Amino acid sequence: MFQELTGSKALHQKTANQIMNLLYTSDHWGEMPISDIQEAVNSGMIIIAGTSNEKGPGHVVGLNTGEQVFSNKWRANVPVAMDSGEDKLWTRKSINYSWKPESKSDIKFYYYR
Repeated sequence: MFQELTGSKALHQKTANQIMNLLYTSDHWGEMPISDIQEAVNSGMIIIAGTSNEKGPGHVVGLNTGEQVFSNKWRANVPVAMDSGEDKLWTRKSINYSWKPESKSDIKFYYYR
């Protein structure tokens, strides 16, 4: 989807860990706090959330338009995402379904400039 929206192949055939490294080091991406995510996505920005893992695969999701959802597990409002990870195939669920509550502090959010 990223390629269709931007014309860029920067994320094509990359692992989640490679994508997270690219987002962190690229001038085309900037980090954003979770509190600003849903409004930014709803205004048309491309946002990717993810975690890296030095000992195994990381995980990334694309944020989706919609209303934030209160997560009882996270005890916070969380944005909506689409996920295609292992055993995770959906177009619109809150991100608390993509990560365990103990992982939430490791999730980074990047917007495309």
